[in-house]
Amino acid sequence: MKLIAHRGSSEYFPENTIAAFDHALELGFNFLELDIHLTLDNVLIVMHDSEVDRTSDGSGPINQMSLQQIKNLDAGSWFEGPVVLNEIQRVPTLEEILQRYSNQAHIHIEIKSGEDILPSILHKMLLDTNWISEGVISNPSNVPGVSILSFDQDQLIRTKAVMPEVSHGLLVVEATDRDIEFCSLNGFEGLFPHVRTVSKNFIDMATDRGLYVGVWGVENKQDLEKVYSMGVHGVTVNDLIEASRILDELKS
Repeated sequence: MKLIAHRGSSEYFPENTIAAFDHALELGFNFLELDIHLTLDNVLIVMHDSEVDRTSDGSGPINQMSLQQIKNLDAGSWFEGPVVLNEIQRVPTLEEILQRYSNQAHIHIEIKSGEDILPSILHKMLLDTNWISEGVISNPSNVPGVSILSFDQDQLIRTKAVMPEVSHGLLVVEATDRDIEFCSLNGFEGLFPHVRTVSKNFIDMATDRGLYVGVWGVENKQDLEKVYSMGVHGVTVNDLIEASRILDELKS
């Protein structure tokens, strides 16, 4: 079971920043998860919320702000973590992330916005940065590698049509048999339900259909014990150090 750095090492550094992703890799975790939105001038930036308010010193919707406006924001001072930041953290573009961690990680890119043009912009960027190659099938367990995730079924269908060779995963709140069928029908390779809704039977059904099963929402040792015993492939976590310690205990 792979530990996936949820928005980077987000227990110790502000989420979705260079500092958070750097720390995850420094700790030896090379499966990263991040979130993307399109700016007003159609640049892919890395941030979870649709507005900048929670994780920066700014205010307003991302899709109504230019890249320059977003780059002027402080994306780290809001965070009260155990580590003192040595420099101001800016909101990274996806291109900056892809260039910085080339050949070092598997990046799970969660699409948060639904613009029709986003899939083609993302496809071109992945090609230009050599994260994917036309006709070469990606694997959700390979490093280096990239996977596309979203709760937005329509957006996933659009991105899969543009880049069928790239692994896609559907994020869901509640695990249902319908989701397994939906992924199979649309050629998605992965399914990512919330930890509290999965069962061993569900995971067995999904894996029997050839799906990679990851879970999200893990908050404590009991959650990790549950998914480890069920045989999931990956799990997103905030505290990589503690999760790794628990996982080592479970393996021993």
